[in-house]
Formats: sequence, C-alpha cells, structure tokens
Amino acid sequence: MAIYIYLPVPGPQMISLSGMVAKTLGGTVLQATSGIARRTGYGCLSRLHPSDTLFIFTHGAGRADTATIAAKQHGWLPTQRQTFNAETEHWEGGVFKAFTTEQLAEDLRLEGLPLNFMDVRVLACGGGYAGTLSPWVGRFCTKLSRTHVFVEVTGYQGFVHISPGSIRVEDKSGGSNTFHSLEEKALVYRSGFAQLSADRGRSSLVGV
Repeated sequence: MAIYIYLPVPGPQMISLSGMVAKTLGGTVLQATSGIARRTGYGCLSRLHPSDTLFIFTHGAGRADTATIAAKQHGWLPTQRQTFNAETEHWEGGVFKAFTTEQLAEDLRLEGLPLNFMDVRVLACGGGYAGTLSPWVGRFCTKLSRTHVFVEVTGYQGFVHISPGSIRVEDKSGGSNTFHSLEEKALVYRSGFAQLSADRGRSSLVGV
C-alpha cells in the first residue's frame, strides 16, 4: 500500500507545502495533468492501486456550509510568489481555482482514479464541519460514490496546520484552541453512513 498526495491545483504554494506533507506521511506528490494525458488514459491517478491511500491537498474555508474548496494557481497577472515578513512566510498574487463536490469528483474520474479505489482523504481546513448542510466531504462522497462504489472519504474537523515533520488539526470550538492528530479529528464517510473517529472510541452518524 502506497500513499499519494494529489494536487488538483498545482500552484507554487501548494507545491511547496506538499513537499512537507509528502515527507511527513511518507508519500508521493502527484500533480493534475493536461487534457491530453487525461483523454489518452494517462491521468496521474490511473496508476494507483485500489489499496493505496490518496490525500487530496487543497485549501478549505475552515467553516461549515461551504460550496467549494480551492487553491491558488498562476494567473496572467499577478503570478503567485513567496515573500517573507519578519521571517514569516507569505504568498502573494495568483488566482483561485475552486471545486464544488461534483467538480472534484469529476476531476478524479478524468485523472483515471480506479473504479474500485477505496481510501480518499481530503486534507483541507474545515472539510469535516457540519452546519445546515452535511460536511463538505460527505457531499463529496455522495458524488464520487456514484461511480466509485467502494470509496471511503475522510475529512477533518478543524484547521489543518502543516510544518516540517508535523500535520496537526486545530480545533477552535469552545473558545479555546487545541491541537490534535489527523486521526483524532477525522470524519469518515462511506456510501450511506459516516463514522467519526473521536478521542474516545468511534461513534456512528447518519450520513449521505
């Protein structure tokens, strides 16, 4: 079983951060391919084995009831570039490219994700938050499972923090900020139901 980190929007910031993600998880980074590669069956996900793990790495809004997840790519103007202010990293410029749940599901199909693939994880802030709507990852699982009937989609309840050698989820609920492992804040959806991995055991939720 191998771990892959997929960048649907391979902009400079996401490429830079994905290197830390790959090193921490022991995975390989895959970038979205061109239309020609997709049309000829050579999408970047076509080589995955059904037992592999796929992390989709992008930005989330960090709150419930959002329609899209997104990341910045180079635009005509301004291009995205890295700057530093008092040794703190900042990224300026670039143009956001966003995906609805349906659009991201179709993106994975076009990249050749095997129909019997099982383990997809969305590494984006707030993807596991529920509000008036079910969590973004739950709605995404509904769309993807129309073709990938064995898929399990995981999201995270909090803000994803990435640093060298560490990936943590920050929980800002209850008026205090606490940090957790990915497993502690994971929300797992399958066709028809969800399971929440919490600090104490596992509890079932009504899902998609």
